[in-house]
Amino acid sequence: MATTIPDISVTSEWQSLNSLSGIAVGTSFLVNNKGSVGILMYENNTIPTDNTSNNGILLTPPFWSASCKYVETGSGEIWVKCATPASSKGLITVQLKNIT
Repeated sequence: MATTIPDISVTSEWQSLNSLSGIAVGTSFLVNNKGSVGILMYENNTIPTDNTSNNGILLTPPFWSASCKYVETGSGEIWVKCATPASSKGLITVQLKNIT
């Protein structure tokens, strides 16, 4: 069974998904884009220095083949932001897998 964390709003500035979700860095989890805008996801232990950077993996809006990403155990900190202009807001859900 998996634990779903309440939906998380994503802005056009880099935000730590680990901090927003309460999931410790290095823990495996699933990220799913539920909003209508693309979300950039970047793995690095420090925040990207350039907020205009489009580095990272693109999580497409729902019903596209790339709307989900599994973060593996041992990963670095995960950073997210909307891939569109500052007026956009995204919505993601995070699911923590409980291994028993």
